[in-house]
Amino acid sequence: MRLMLVATLLLVIITVVDAGRRHRARNRIRHRSYGRQASVSSSRKQINCNKIRRRQACSKCCSVDGNWGQWSEFNPCSVTCGEGTQSRSRSCDNPPPAYDGADCNGDGTETRSCNTIECLVDGNWGAWSEFSACCPVCGVVEQTRSRVCDNPAPGPGGADCPGDSEETRTCDSNDCLDNAPISLCEGQSFDVIVLLDVSAGSITDEGIAQARNLIQGLYTELRIDGNLRRFGFIAYAGAMADFNRLVLGADDTATQQSRIDGISVINGPPNLETAISVLVSDFTNLGRTGIRQIGIVIGASDPFTIDDVTRFTNPAKEANIALYAVGIVDLVNEEYLQAIATNASGAITATSEQLEETATRLEQLICLCDK
Repeated sequence: MRLMLVATLLLVIITVVDAGRRHRARNRIRHRSYGRQASVSSSRKQINCNKIRRRQACSKCCSVDGNWGQWSEFNPCSVTCGEGTQSRSRSCDNPPPAYDGADCNGDGTETRSCNTIECLVDGNWGAWSEFSACCPVCGVVEQTRSRVCDNPAPGPGGADCPGDSEETRTCDSNDCLDNAPISLCEGQSFDVIVLLDVSAGSITDEGIAQARNLIQGLYTELRIDGNLRRFGFIAYAGAMADFNRLVLGADDTATQQSRIDGISVINGPPNLETAISVLVSDFTNLGRTGIRQIGIVIGASDPFTIDDVTRFTNPAKEANIALYAVGIVDLVNEEYLQAIATNASGAITATSEQLEETATRLEQLICLCDK
């Protein structure tokens, strides 16, 4: 019995001692663990995040969101006038995003309008047009061409195009007329009355012969047929009662040509004013509506002033009668003939050697140029 008690007491002592040893051991472990944690925490507070990144000690606790740096200056405008653009930029580097940090919000570039004032635009010429026609026109004529200041047109404050908008040059269309087809007057309708000064002091017998030849040539060249193209003449001198007249459209063509051959000198002064009056009267009373009326004045002298001639012929021109003037000798002043003719090209001086050429020229004027 005593032995059992001793054994039990020993067991109790051993248990108590063992429990105390284990308690002290646990306390030592806790103390060491707490000290280590406190040391690590303190160290982290002292270590810079950059060093931690380099050591890759953490990835979440030190993530950095990006932030924009300063804007640059705007670059120069894309144009010097008119509406242009200019831009500026910035970088996401203040700081840049790191370790899964967010990118910068917004745009890295910015654009705006610049120089919205209008440019000064100087005008520039467009292309020249074609020259106006040279043929069929008679004699030396002026051709013109034009251009427009629209390439571009001058803008507000811009300069106009330098130079002229029109250009002129001369053109001799006689070559065109020389190549014109024969029988120019075929198919055309007109009435012709020839006025011839046969006053004794103005024309010689030789001049009368030349005038008759010219009128016969005209009769042929103009293709007078008594129907589409009718003919008459007034050989004037002295009073109207003295005139030798072939009334417009009277007689057949053979009789008319015979009457032409019978023209001769008449005593008395030249009387152009009365002859023009008779011409206008004949066309008024015997002319056909819508048919051209043509008067051809032939003379071998210029017995009147330019002012008088202009006054004499005005009634015919006002009645839309086309007047042509032929001087059959060199003595007739060209200005005198031009005062009679409706157009300057219708004033012709012809020598005896040029009568056939003159008849052809009148045909070209009447049936091609002035039709």
